[in-house]
Amino acid sequence: MAQVSLSSLSLPPPPPPPPSWSSSPLQLQRRVFFRGFTAKASSSSLACSRSDPKVVVTRERGKNGKLINALAKQGIKCLELPLIEHMHLPDLDQLPSVLSTDYAFDWIVITSPEAGLVFLNAWKAAGTPKVKVGVVGVGTARIFEEVEQSSKCSIDVAFTPSKAIGKVLAAELPKHGSEKCTVLYPASAKASTEIEEGLTNRGFDVTRLNTYTTVPVHHVDQLILRQALSAPVVTVASPSAIRAWVNLISDLEHLDNSVACIGETTALAAKRLGLRNVYHPTNPGLEGWLDSILEALSVHDQFQKGSVGGQQMQIKYPNVQSYVNFFQTRERNHKQQNSEVVNCLPVWRDHVHLAELLRERGREKMGKNGDMNSLPYQMKYPLSGMLFGGILPIECQSRNSYLIVVEFLV
Repeated sequence: MAQVSLSSLSLPPPPPPPPSWSSSPLQLQRRVFFRGFTAKASSSSLACSRSDPKVVVTRERGKNGKLINALAKQGIKCLELPLIEHMHLPDLDQLPSVLSTDYAFDWIVITSPEAGLVFLNAWKAAGTPKVKVGVVGVGTARIFEEVEQSSKCSIDVAFTPSKAIGKVLAAELPKHGSEKCTVLYPASAKASTEIEEGLTNRGFDVTRLNTYTTVPVHHVDQLILRQALSAPVVTVASPSAIRAWVNLISDLEHLDNSVACIGETTALAAKRLGLRNVYHPTNPGLEGWLDSILEALSVHDQFQKGSVGGQQMQIKYPNVQSYVNFFQTRERNHKQQNSEVVNCLPVWRDHVHLAELLRERGREKMGKNGDMNSLPYQMKYPLSGMLFGGILPIECQSRNSYLIVVEFLV
């Protein structure tokens, strides 16, 4: 059996292996180091060829430009494959009249950029009445900022939750003492009931209007789809887009794409549908989304460069899930390619298991609702007397991240 050790930069080397290991056929006496990574593309590793796109963008046609431009600045070529389109619903016709009445809601709650665009059109049609808006995150807030910059209209975006997910918004939206607060919630028909239920349980009076819905595109060019299936990373911005992507794929088991989601809600939907290499930022928005895409590409590039053949590899993992994703990808691809590294697959499995243990230990320290990605301390423990683990906080582009250092002795 191979000897594996995991240590932080400050940990001592592992104890020597017991005598029974000396005859192992996998004792290759090689060392490979895996270290944490900042989501910053290098021109050499991430620059794509002229012919092969690296990233598939899947938003509705005409709404992928910002992401395409941001990736182009990193030298990354994209393939546009719109998966969904939006349809207006009858509730949208009521929205201008609801906004133009003398009755004023205490809050207008907007939970996606698309919901924001639909609302703003109705708000302008109503004569731009004075309203107070709560948004789910900075990405949605930017929609309102852009309207202010491009016109003389101003709108009061008065609240953004501490974390850009619906349940946190519902838990943190301010109330006015013991008075009954009223909320207008214009949303997609496919949005969950999490926000209205959370607000109602806190005593808010919520009026929901389903102003639009998302549907899969009617036709997908099969040539473009084949190109998309061969690209390393597919980007998705909503659970509806994830469902549309999965419905296009006949064989999820052998799908090699990583999926870079705009936020946690979309990532959870991807995992529920069986997708494995799923990446997402802590807070939705273009900048965090871009970091997740670059992270997925970096892991893909490290795999393409080779494996444990005596070389040093440096990969920076901002959190434990990235660590799990890397080893699961390597194991699956090595099996498919019948590589010589298939002999070391027990090592990969040990490290996937280790990452899960790290996450469990983190939850023990943080509590059941603790966020492993914000673990603010170093953690050490032995595993089977031969395996040591450590997580060390580092600075990652002005945000806290975690450095996982993995040393293989195989």
